[in-house]
Amino acid sequence: MKKKNRHNGWEKWLRPVIFAFVLLLAGIGAGILATRQFYKRHVLPSRPPIRWDIEAGDTNPASWGKWFPDHYQSYLKGLKGGDTPRYTGEIPPRKVELRPALEILWAGYEAAPDIRERRGHPRSLEDVERAAPFRNNRAGCLTCKSAEAPLRIAEMGLDFYEMTFPEARALVKHPVSCSDCHDSETMALQLTREPFIQAYSRAGGDLKKAGRQEMRSLVCAQCHVTYFMDQATGEVKIPWDEPPALQSVEAYYAESTYRSWTHERTGTGIPKIRHPDFEFFSGGAHHVAGVSCADCHMPFLKTGNRKITSHEFASPADNVTVSCGVCHRQSEDYLRDRIAAIQEQVQGLLTEVEKELVRGISLLQEARNQQGADAEALARAQRLHFMAFLRYDWVFAANSKGFHNPREALLILAEAMRLAKEMQTAAREASEPQ
Repeated sequence: MKKKNRHNGWEKWLRPVIFAFVLLLAGIGAGILATRQFYKRHVLPSRPPIRWDIEAGDTNPASWGKWFPDHYQSYLKGLKGGDTPRYTGEIPPRKVELRPALEILWAGYEAAPDIRERRGHPRSLEDVERAAPFRNNRAGCLTCKSAEAPLRIAEMGLDFYEMTFPEARALVKHPVSCSDCHDSETMALQLTREPFIQAYSRAGGDLKKAGRQEMRSLVCAQCHVTYFMDQATGEVKIPWDEPPALQSVEAYYAESTYRSWTHERTGTGIPKIRHPDFEFFSGGAHHVAGVSCADCHMPFLKTGNRKITSHEFASPADNVTVSCGVCHRQSEDYLRDRIAAIQEQVQGLLTEVEKELVRGISLLQEARNQQGADAEALARAQRLHFMAFLRYDWVFAANSKGFHNPREALLILAEAMRLAKEMQTAAREASEPQ
């Protein structure tokens, strides 16, 4: 009896399977070859090779725009088109006109009459020049407002900061521009602001280990941080000795003699917080998820058959589809409503803190004007004023209205509320008969 081969069953379908698999691989290979040929014949000829010849130290954005016209046109959107003051070129209203409580919170602050929203990179030099007479500006104010400032500082060292504003203004021509963030030879991202480089290293950062994604935040951070100008030398300094956060900035100022002004009603010396955007962003949900500043503020745009990063530096809320829609798949209306809800919650609590600070200032003013007031209680009330205002200003001065880190914003404002209440109590104690 002939023995049955146990392999005969699967051998019948093995060859067709192998044949089909080989045929599939051949089809994939043919498709790849056809795609490559189509790309070479029809796509590449319509796209000029990426090349440039930009002289080292050229700070004129128009010079860079000759080689990168699409990027340059998106940069110029900060000068024309649209309906907001940032676009039309109109001077935005003073913040004290929008929030009357600031008249009391900023009493005695010489810069208060011209604190307004800024209108973007193309108008940075124009804005700082307009504000100069109100702020008794010195050369340091140009550090992050002009593309030539890093070059002048590198040439002159600390002597640059000792110049008057008109003297320094005569040495610069262009607003914040391409050279502030890009190397002209390689187009690699670079840091050009020495005050930030020093502060970042002092706080424990290692720029040699920073990858491209991190650099897509650090090039923004070099200007979008809080800072102050040394009252003796005029040098721009960033108040970091530890990783950037409110607590480290508060500790820095507590040990420093620097104060932006003395509040004319309470006698409290106060350091003004200036746009702590990177500090606020650090530790927020987007930062923890690995998102960079550029991912949201410089989204990809399609121009013709090319994809570029926008250099308009706009708010993501201006176009949530391209800025937020890459990661968030909800509808545009949902995303807009979500942004608005977060900002309204933070701004609502900010307004309540304003009210308590105004009450505290009024009580402290009364106590200071009263003969025989308790000096110890007055000093305690002034210290609480310092701490409460610093927290209020940390949220107020940041440009995202709390969106960069809403949880942190609400916690900070809650602490500011508590300190403002304690300030009121201390002021009442100072007024009580001894």
